[in-house]
Amino acid sequence: MSKLNGLQCAIRNKYARIRSIFLKNKLHFYICFACIAVGCIFAASGDYADVTKSSNFIADIVNGTFSPFLNMFLIGLFTSLLFFAVFCAGLRFWLFLVSGYGGLLVAAYLMCRTIIIAFAVDGFWGFIYFILFLLPIFLFNCLMYILALARVYEISGYRHNRKCLVGLRSQSRLLFESIKKFWLYCLLFNYILWLLIMLIFIIIF
Repeated sequence: MSKLNGLQCAIRNKYARIRSIFLKNKLHFYICFACIAVGCIFAASGDYADVTKSSNFIADIVNGTFSPFLNMFLIGLFTSLLFFAVFCAGLRFWLFLVSGYGGLLVAAYLMCRTIIIAFAVDGFWGFIYFILFLLPIFLFNCLMYILALARVYEISGYRHNRKCLVGLRSQSRLLFESIKKFWLYCLLFNYILWLLIMLIFIIIF
């Protein structure tokens, strides 16, 4: 019972922390939500008539064409690129706008495009892929990205000086240490979820 109470307290504290960050950076969150919406709109307006292959590893398992090492590489690559954009956002204020918000827009576009292709190519298995993997990944990674970007905005001093630089090694190290935990949280979440789903479907099929 004490462990359950401790977990509830930890969840409440984390929620309070996120709410506090939101209240201090409302404009930042609104811009992030707008970037996500624009990215999804761009993806929805694309032409997918000629697309015949999706990234749906669940369908690949069912069809016997699954390549685990390629999936592991792509998950690590795209997660790392996502947070490299956050790191770049701390170097200059114009990079914060281009790399930070632009990176979120591109990520939302790619994720929405992946979802649409999965539905178009794989049908029912595309829906399963979306519910079990893509939707949790999208929500969790977006939250971590937005929080990391808010952290970068604070430690880089953009609130007070939009010409602030983070060019010295010590400052760059501080920037990296500040966003590293968000990057590791996303990698851990993405790989654990992928591994669980992969093992379940390999056992079933």
